Amino acid sequence: MKANIKVAAWLRFALIGFGAAVSILPLSSAVADTAPVDYVELFKTKIMPCLHPTVKADSVSVELRKEPATSGDVTTARVEAFYAGLIKKNSIQADIMVRQSGSIRQLQVKVLSDTSMLHGSCDLTTSWKDF
Repeated sequence: MKANIKVAAWLRFALIGFGAAVSILPLSSAVADTAPVDYVELFKTKIMPCLHPTVKADSVSVELRKEPATSGDVTTARVEAFYAGLIKKNSIQADIMVRQSGSIRQLQVKVLSDTSMLHGSCDLTTSWKDF
């Protein structure tokens, strides 16, 4: 009977330790969410299809024009993209703003110039969206 009590006490101690170890795991994913943002890839995969849905992402050439700068909880980077239009090669210059609060990241875009006449209606230019 004494052996059962000792085993039960040891099991309880082991379970508490296991619970403490498991409770740390969500912190690891929160740290992973704070990984640096690849603004060029973000523009190609999320922003360009929103702004110009008919343009193929693999035909877009994107360059980082201004390194990311942080003010408060918003980081802004400027990109310029070149893509084939119906008649000529077009370009677009935009500021990508990323706001992060804890593990939640949001995105908004401010288009500075666009040589294309055709535009899609993109929610990213008017409000913050999770990504």
